[in-house]
Amino acid sequence: MIGAVAGAVTGGITTPLDVIKQG
Repeated sequence: MIGAVAGAVTGGITTPLDVIKQG
């Protein structure tokens, strides 16, 4: 459970951060 949640949260947070950094 923790691994799945952590993966989903990390993916959701990482994507926006990457977009902001590019912008």
